Amino acid sequence: MPTFLDEPAHHHGNLSLGSIDSSDLSSTASSYRPRDEETLRSENSATGTELYLAQPPPAPAGVAAAAATPVPVEQRSMPVVDLGIADDDTYQKSSASSGSTFGRFRNRRCFWILVLSTLGLIVVIGAMLGALVATGGGGSSSSSTAGTGSTNNKSPTDSGSPASPTPVTPSTPQEPAPTPAPTLPPSPPPVGTPAPTSELASFLRPKLPDGGLSLDHADSYQSVALDWVQSNHVGGEHNAQRILQRFALACIYYATYSIATPYTNQEVGDGIIFGWLSSTRWMADPDECTWKGIVCNGEGVVTEIDLSENFLTGMFPPEVALLKDSLVRLDLFLNFFYNVGEKGNSFLGELHMLQDLNIAQTGFDYDGIPTYLGQLSNLVDLDVSYTLYFGELKPEIFANLPKLEYLYIGGNSYESGIPASFANLNKLQYFYADYTDLQGDLSFL
Repeated sequence: MPTFLDEPAHHHGNLSLGSIDSSDLSSTASSYRPRDEETLRSENSATGTELYLAQPPPAPAGVAAAAATPVPVEQRSMPVVDLGIADDDTYQKSSASSGSTFGRFRNRRCFWILVLSTLGLIVVIGAMLGALVATGGGGSSSSSTAGTGSTNNKSPTDSGSPASPTPVTPSTPQEPAPTPAPTLPPSPPPVGTPAPTSELASFLRPKLPDGGLSLDHADSYQSVALDWVQSNHVGGEHNAQRILQRFALACIYYATYSIATPYTNQEVGDGIIFGWLSSTRWMADPDECTWKGIVCNGEGVVTEIDLSENFLTGMFPPEVALLKDSLVRLDLFLNFFYNVGEKGNSFLGELHMLQDLNIAQTGFDYDGIPTYLGQLSNLVDLDVSYTLYFGELKPEIFANLPKLEYLYIGGNSYESGIPASFANLNKLQYFYADYTDLQGDLSFL
């Protein structure tokens, strides 16, 4: 992978100043012998050229050395020549006075003109040859770049003159080799952990409503509850009854804690979800009988669950039926879980020890009051008001509730009459049926 720098690299030419020996300078200076100043002036007077010497000529013999005028150091570095051309009068005057000198100067000028002309001709010829070479080289370079293998456009028998370029046939681009079809990696195994094989799992499976199939999914609330039970299991202290009730209570917690449903979206608002209003000691205290809303008997067996007005969501789990042999009171008044159809209601009929059932103002949804409630022969108080039980009242509901004293079914639309089996409620003292669309009367009682 290429590496990108913050700034492009720059290459600079380095100027190396070598050391100069002072002896070399002295020898060079001694070999310089300027010509006689008068001669130079006479030679340049022909063209009006003024020549300023970098240093005066040596003093004549017999003249004291002190008489020589010192020259500033800055004037010794390089002669400064002013090649200004004088006017015609000066030129003619100079020509008349010194013809021989002017001839020498003219010959010298002609020489330099010849040299400069030759150099100019060489430059022009070189430019022409360069253009020809560039033209020929470009084709060769392009051919080489295109991968044709051609490296020269001249014939081997050429005698130096450039040959006409050979036509280059554009190469047909080769089609790239077909990319092999990608090979998909092997599919990952299904999400989830292998089914638990512990003794607890084997003990629970046949007792669960779905036969333990939910334990095969690691993200199910049943699997999470089992993990908690296994992590907090104390051998010898937790008998079979304690294991069942701890698992059932853990299912209630994980199935109804901050789980959005269509019912919560409608009743509370889309995306608005909360946890329980109070979950004191739940899943923390090793003794489940100390958890808020849980009442146990003297043997540590759960007999009552009161989670009313606690903002339960999700679906109230059917695993509560594991407590069917001890649970006598279940109060779920005013919560937001959503239990629909057979799966969400049938387990209520298994709680045969129940004496008090309050599911008013919850999301229990069924076609009329479920007939399963008619199996709870020990019921004394039943409140199913303002649920989602809309539909005809069936005779089976009231056929086997001999102990029922309190019944509240208001707030649901039944659009039917009261069945004749209602006459079997011999101990009924309180009956409320407001906003129900019931038809007929109670004259048959």
